[in-house]
Amino acid sequence: MVNPPQRLRELLLANSTITTAFGSRVWAAVDTPQPGYKPSDGKALVFKARDGYVPTENTGYLAFSFQFKVYAANELAAWQGYMTLFDALDGKANQYIKSVEAEVLGQSLREPDSNWPYVLAFFSVRFANP
Repeated sequence: MVNPPQRLRELLLANSTITTAFGSRVWAAVDTPQPGYKPSDGKALVFKARDGYVPTENTGYLAFSFQFKVYAANELAAWQGYMTLFDALDGKANQYIKSVEAEVLGQSLREPDSNWPYVLAFFSVRFANP
């Protein structure tokens, strides 16, 4: 079985617009940025699978819904990061990822404990299941 979060992170980091916008602040399989991160450090992207299944019509795939959070110093910067994510991810594919589709458009929110602004979005990703 493939490692879906790892493969998705590889797809993201292979895109220069993602690395320009987020640097190394792209974390997989987590709900919040790594300890020590502050929005003043720059935009950050975290994602995790929220569910997955083997499609009955083709067991050569694994399908997952991923939750993404784009953090930044303010709401407008978080939206800018989200638009970068959307452009870099929606409709993309490679040898391991067969398709990526936005499930819903982003929503601006704030973390309850830290009050950090972020944009929440969900993408459906189909992985090749060798």
